[in-house]
Amino acid sequence: MKKRQKRLKQILSSIHIALDDYDDIFSDFDISSYENRALSQDFLDELKARCDGKKLKDKIKLILSLPKKERNKKDEKVIIARIKRYFDERTNEIKQEIHKMQMKGIKFVLIGIFFLILALYVPELHINERLADIIGDVIATPLGWFFTWTGLSMMIEEPSEYKEELEFFQKLKNASLIFIDEEQILENMNE
Repeated sequence: MKKRQKRLKQILSSIHIALDDYDDIFSDFDISSYENRALSQDFLDELKARCDGKKLKDKIKLILSLPKKERNKKDEKVIIARIKRYFDERTNEIKQEIHKMQMKGIKFVLIGIFFLILALYVPELHINERLADIIGDVIATPLGWFFTWTGLSMMIEEPSEYKEELEFFQKLKNASLIFIDEEQILENMNE
């Protein structure tokens, strides 16, 4: 029973994609070597669609199949390294973007606090009362609240928009990746 559950869990956490050749993984517009080539948007979209619903805690197994005559073990090692590097780079880029956004949010909050404090102390400057009202109530207070709330939004709401994308790339960064013969899949289906 446990063996069966384990096998079922493996099947559910596996993503199988059939390829005609290695070029299906990469962008048609990039003629670089496999080591540096850009991944195809179609390939990434397909991975994203198939990853939906797979829990982050489950280790994903990415199985890429293609006809035996098309396979080259040396190229596969380079391609696996390229795919892993891509997911690692994207994960780091998203984390940096989130960090940048949060730091900008902190700056906005600090600017907002400055304006709110300014609004409190303008009447103490012993300047014309009408001018103090304009600076404090009309300019500093609205700016203070605007910067404060915008900064909080940048720190809390906007990074959550990146959460799904970050989880996707983290799932694939930690996935095991193998190539298999298409014929092997067909044999297993017939058994």
